[in-house]
Amino acid sequence: MLKSDITKFNKIIAILIGVLQGIHILLFFTGLLGKIGQINAYIAFGICAIISIICFLFSIWLLLPFSKFKNGIRYLFMFFSMIQIFVTIFIYLLPEAGIPAPIQFR
Repeated sequence: MLKSDITKFNKIIAILIGVLQGIHILLFFTGLLGKIGQINAYIAFGICAIISIICFLFSIWLLLPFSKFKNGIRYLFMFFSMIQIFVTIFIYLLPEAGIPAPIQFR
């Protein structure tokens, strides 16, 4: 791969991360994820987990030294992907105020 190919690939990954994080935020704030969670909590958890993990892995890719992605937004992408993972764990796997967690491992 040429250097220009790597730069284009990194820009595509950055755009993909932004789009996935935007979708994740829209799912939360529009209430669509809550409606999906009322039908089946496992599907809602799977959607959140998959989007969060993909964003996290792509953010790690942008932080690697050989990716040569110079923008500071790569740190912001990593921060938001970690927040997404923590929020997903908090919402679906932890009990709250005596209410059991939507997903319980037995």
